Amino acid sequence: MKPILRDDNLRLIFSVREREFIMGKYRYQRNNFVTCGGIVIGFLFFLEIYPLLYLLGANSNGLLMLIGVVWGFVGFCAIWIGIIALQKLRKYKNFLQEHQKFMRKYRRSKE
Repeated sequence: MKPILRDDNLRLIFSVREREFIMGKYRYQRNNFVTCGGIVIGFLFFLEIYPLLYLLGANSNGLLMLIGVVWGFVGFCAIWIGIIALQKLRKYKNFLQEHQKFMRKYRRSKE
């Protein structure tokens, strides 16, 4: 495996941009994860009220089934995207920790 070539001087010059880039990606993935979690909670809420809707609207069973299938598909996609977002969230968290470690090495940490 080839060693990673790094120019520490150049990295120190662009450290502010690097931190902003990592934080932007981290915030995006965090918001993505939270949104997917909200969709999954909405799907679980629908599963809780589905029997009540079934009892109240006996004539609209086809529509309720369609809504259930759509919610199921959306819930599955949200879980899938949420897992991917969680993996990326952990990746950017590790990048941020590595960046902070690098900055402490040169005593430029802003903690």
